[in-house]
Amino acid sequence: MTTAEMAEVLRQYYTDDTERLRPEAVSRLNEAATERWSVKTRIFRLALVLMTLRREEENDARLGEVILCLEKLSYPEAPSQSVPFAMSLGAATRDISRLVSTAYDGQQGTDKTLSWARDWLAEIGVDENNVIKAATFALSWLHEVSLVSDIIDECRRKLVA
Repeated sequence: MTTAEMAEVLRQYYTDDTERLRPEAVSRLNEAATERWSVKTRIFRLALVLMTLRREEENDARLGEVILCLEKLSYPEAPSQSVPFAMSLGAATRDISRLVSTAYDGQQGTDKTLSWARDWLAEIGVDENNVIKAATFALSWLHEVSLVSDIIDECRRKLVA
């Protein structure tokens, strides 16, 4: 597998697969809100992949090329769309970092994690008041952090030297 192929695999089979992680509430959304779900999920997954690749790049310089290829595949071609896309990606990166850092902060972290989930869902039009559903949603994103790391490790083993 080349670095370009790895980038394509990460984009196609992870970042762009927005059907996974759909909370029950999303299935009841109208078409516009469902589209917001897909757009936001895609941005968050891309942010998560890029965060993980950058962290792992310290141990494997080949991942720098994967990052460049993935960014080229993912960023909009129109310059007028690139800046808003980059800003959304930066915000998603900060949000994921906030979730991960608060998740391990005892009871206070639990409250912040629930707040994180509710805020995320509210931005796409889902008013989630069920604590269990909000917690499950946040936990599913935390699971994504581990999943992405595993996916990248698997792909990296297949990279040609």
